[in-house]
Amino acid sequence: MSLKESPLDITLLYVEDDEAIREQTSNYLKRRIKNLFIAKNGKEGLEMFHTISPDIIVSDIRMPEMTGLEMAREILSDNDEIPIIITTAFNDERYLIDSISIGIREYIKKPVEFNRLIKAIQRLTLQITTKKELKHAMDTLIHQHKTMQYDIKSSGMLQKSLLPNKEDIEKFSDIEVSFYTQPHQYISGDFLIIEKLNNNETAIMVIDVMGHGVTSALITIEVKTLFDNLKHLDLSPAELLRVLNNKSITAKLDIYFTAIYAIYDEESSELTIASGGATPVIYQKSLENKSSVIMTDGLPLGLFDKNQFEISEAKIKVNQGDIFVFQTDGLIESFDENEEKYDSVLTLERMRKIISTKNTAHQINEEIMSDVNLHIENPFHYKDDVTLVVLKKL
Repeated sequence: MSLKESPLDITLLYVEDDEAIREQTSNYLKRRIKNLFIAKNGKEGLEMFHTISPDIIVSDIRMPEMTGLEMAREILSDNDEIPIIITTAFNDERYLIDSISIGIREYIKKPVEFNRLIKAIQRLTLQITTKKELKHAMDTLIHQHKTMQYDIKSSGMLQKSLLPNKEDIEKFSDIEVSFYTQPHQYISGDFLIIEKLNNNETAIMVIDVMGHGVTSALITIEVKTLFDNLKHLDLSPAELLRVLNNKSITAKLDIYFTAIYAIYDEESSELTIASGGATPVIYQKSLENKSSVIMTDGLPLGLFDKNQFEISEAKIKVNQGDIFVFQTDGLIESFDENEEKYDSVLTLERMRKIISTKNTAHQINEEIMSDVNLHIENPFHYKDDVTLVVLKKL
């Protein structure tokens, strides 16, 4: 460790019965870990765990009184999220199977390479820090939601400020993107994310929270906060929606939302889409001059735990001139005076006809909104929040 590096701000429990190894390894870790605690066997390690609540545990397997696996089993039954690194000189398959079965995922073979050990600890520390930041963000927003009364117009301005910047979108080189949003009231249960993840990838997420008003709007801001914390983790669309679902369940928000998340890869010209109960995406194929509706399996977020939550992805090779339309159900469920919907969620025929007659994403966006307003005969007076996104490959 260089003089400029600070010790990792974590509490680590190191368990090892071999005195020489324990002394050598602990001397190394003391200079790199802010709070280091040392135990001589599994029984002592278990007692110390309940006293100090460590962030990470590093342990040998074979020890007197209680083995490392026995200790780990007890600890993980109490806290299944704590990361445990096992160090062992044994290649016994039985130990490996047993350790996997109780939830251990990190192994380092003896004699321990200190560089490898500290890299594993640093990686786990980053994961712990990210989880704490996400929890802090979630706790903060929930606290604000329960204890503060927001001014609705101010909340609407805040929400609007988090929407995509149209000037940034116009700089996209490989695709044209046009969007329209309209809240049912001052604030919206819909939310839209369009941004570059890196030099090659562009993310589009359309969210529709159940209900209207302050509660729904706060959830959209919370989802945006979570997305900002997760987007650097290189998750696929389905993986990210799974994480959002798990966070919603864990936080006990008692509210659900639909979401569609797509990543366009400029280098491969591929669009990967995952949908959590959202309105299907319209896909206009330029080479065949025909459109279809992309149906992907996926449940709304916030209703089912991780064992019941199901979601799939669709990966599409995008050709020049191909068009994709994302939306919330506020458009197709815009009713006229006879209570007839604007379009069918299964076929989206009315929108598909418009797409086939227009050249640019902006023209398609404007024409669809104009047609919806003619249908309801009361421009901009919707019974639900409205979000529309049109993407065209240049």
